[in-house]
Amino acid sequence: MRRDLILIDSEIHQLAQGADLEAIKTQALQAVHDGGGLLDLVVVGNKSVTALVSPGVSVQFESIQVPRDDRDDGDLDAPYDVDYSESMY
Repeated sequence: MRRDLILIDSEIHQLAQGADLEAIKTQALQAVHDGGGLLDLVVVGNKSVTALVSPGVSVQFESIQVPRDDRDDGDLDAPYDVDYSESMY
């Protein structure tokens, strides 16, 4: 399956499966056009992250192939721990 990543000012966020990458890109671009704004994300582990995006903040998107994880369904009411020691970075 595809794992989408967003790097915000060098901080890597692994998006939950099923995240709408195009909508996130649109929201990030709108935040930059507005002079800054908050970007709400659901990341692996079904956890919520809010990032401040502004014209001076570097934002990069990347997609990689990873094994499917059925726990990673974006349900914020069912978070789980992730072992990042074996992260792809």
